[in-house]
Amino acid sequence: MSKKVYDVPEEHVKRIPFFHPLSRRFHMILLILLGLFSFSIMRMNIAIGMTCMVNSTAVTQLALENQPHNHSAPHVSLVDLAHAKKKIHVPQKCGVSDDGQKIVNDYGGTFVWDAQTQGFIFAAAFYGSMITLVPGGVLADIWSPVWLLHIAAIILTVVTGLTPYVATELGPGSVFALRFLMGLGEGLILPSFNKLVTQWIPNEEKSTAISIYTSGNQIGGIVGVPFFAYLCGTRLQWPAIFYASCVAGATWLFLWNRLFSPSPKDCKRMTNRERAYLNSCPELKTSQKNNKFSIPGKAMFLSMAFWSLIACSFATNMMATLMQTYIPTFVKEVMFLNPVDNGLFSAASPLAQFFAKIFWSIFIDNMKLKGLHPSVAVKISQSLTSYGTGIMLILIGYYSDCESPKLTLVLLILLGVFLSTATSGFFTAMVSMAPSYTGILTSISFIFAVTGRASVTFVVPYFNKTGALEEWRSVFIVVAVVLFVSGTLFNIFGSSVPQDWGTVQEKAKPEEVEKMTLENQASNQLGSLMFETADV
Repeated sequence: MSKKVYDVPEEHVKRIPFFHPLSRRFHMILLILLGLFSFSIMRMNIAIGMTCMVNSTAVTQLALENQPHNHSAPHVSLVDLAHAKKKIHVPQKCGVSDDGQKIVNDYGGTFVWDAQTQGFIFAAAFYGSMITLVPGGVLADIWSPVWLLHIAAIILTVVTGLTPYVATELGPGSVFALRFLMGLGEGLILPSFNKLVTQWIPNEEKSTAISIYTSGNQIGGIVGVPFFAYLCGTRLQWPAIFYASCVAGATWLFLWNRLFSPSPKDCKRMTNRERAYLNSCPELKTSQKNNKFSIPGKAMFLSMAFWSLIACSFATNMMATLMQTYIPTFVKEVMFLNPVDNGLFSAASPLAQFFAKIFWSIFIDNMKLKGLHPSVAVKISQSLTSYGTGIMLILIGYYSDCESPKLTLVLLILLGVFLSTATSGFFTAMVSMAPSYTGILTSISFIFAVTGRASVTFVVPYFNKTGALEEWRSVFIVVAVVLFVSGTLFNIFGSSVPQDWGTVQEKAKPEEVEKMTLENQASNQLGSLMFETADV
C-alpha cells in the first residue's frame, strides 16, 4: 500500500514557494486581504463621511456658547473651502479672522451633531464588537471561521447600505444602533482570519502572510479615504460613500463564497506538491478545530508576556483609531483643507504604513535568519511603533497648522512609517505565543484593543471642543504617553516564542511536539521564503 501524503516527513517534501503563481495558500491570503480591505472601508467610511455630514458652523457656535463664562459667543465666520476657496482666504493666524472672530471650515453638512454625539457614533461599533469578540474566538477554534466571516460580511454590508437612510430619517440614535450592530459583525472578523491563517500557513511563512493580509487595512485608507473625499465634494455627496462601501462588501462576499476553502485538505484546486508540503507541516494539523477545546485561563492571565501583549494591543489600536477615525477631522479643523486635499492628507499615513510594513518585515526577518532571536525582533519592531509614533504625535501637536502644511504632511507620513512595524511586533507575538489557542488569544487581545479604540472616542471630545490646535495637542499627548508605557512593558516582558500554556501537547506525538516547538520559534520569519526563491 502506498504511503499517504500527510505521513511524509516535512524534510522529505520539496517546498513550493509561497510567492508562486500556482501557490494556493498565496491565493487564499490575497482573498483574505481583499476581505480586510472591504471590511476596513465599511468601518472607516464614517470618519470621512462625518466631516461632510455635520454642520461644523452650527456645532462650533454651540460649543462656544456653552463654554464657561461665555455669555456672548461671537458670530462664527463660515469658510466653506469646498465651494468658496477662490473667494475666501484664511488669514495668517489659522482659525481667527482679522477682527478676532472664529473661522470654521465647513463642508456643507446639515446634521447638528456635537463632538460628544459624534464620539458616541464612532464608538458604537467598538461596543458591539466587545460582545462578540470572545464568542467569535471560541467559535473560530471549534466551529467554522469561514461561516463566521459569511455572517460578518452580511451584517456589515447591510448596515452600511442602510446608514444614509437611517441618518437622514431617524437621527443619531438610530445611527448609533446601526453602528453597534456593525460592531457585532466586526467582532467575528479578526479571530476568524487569524484562525484561517494558522490552518493554511506554515510557521516560517506566517509573518509573510500577516504582512500581506493586514495590508488590507492600509489599502482601505489609501484608496478609500481619497475616493470618499472625492464623493463628498460631488453632487452625490456623503450618501455615495456608504453605497460604494456596500458594493465593495457585497462583491467580496460573492468571491469569498465561490473561491475560499477552509483548509488545505478541503481545497480541490491545489498542486500535489503544495498539498504534500502543507500536509507534512505538524503545526497545520494541530491548528485544526478541536471539539474538546479548553482555555488555559489561569496560566494565561498569570503570564507577564500575555499582559505586555495586551498593553501594546490597547495602545497601538488607540493610535490606529486616532489616525483612521480622527485625522480627517483634525485636517479639516486645523489645516483648513478642502475635502479632496483632506482625503490626500489623511491617506498619507496609510500609504507610508503599507510600504514601510513590507520593507521592514523583510528586513527584520532577514536579520532573524542571521541569528536575531524572534523575541528580540518583536521588541525592536514594537519599540519603533510605541516610541516613534508617540514622538510624531507630540510634534504634530506642537508644529502643525495651516501655515505649514508640508511639515504636517511629512509628520503624518512618518507617523505611518513608525506604526507599520507593529505588525512585526506585538501582532506577530500574538499569533506565535499560543498556536493551539490562536482564536481565543486573538479575541482576548482584541477586547483590550477595542477598549483602546473606544477610549479615543472619549478622549477626543473631552479635549476638543472648537477644533483648536491646542485642544488637539492635549489629545495627542495623552495617546503618546499610553504608547510610551506600553512599549516599555513589552520591552521588559514581551515574547515571540510559544508559551508553556500555549500548546496542547497531549494531542501530538512527542517528536512532533518537539519539532513544532522548534518551528514555532521561527514563526515570524517573513522574509525567509522570499530570499530562498528570489529567482522564481
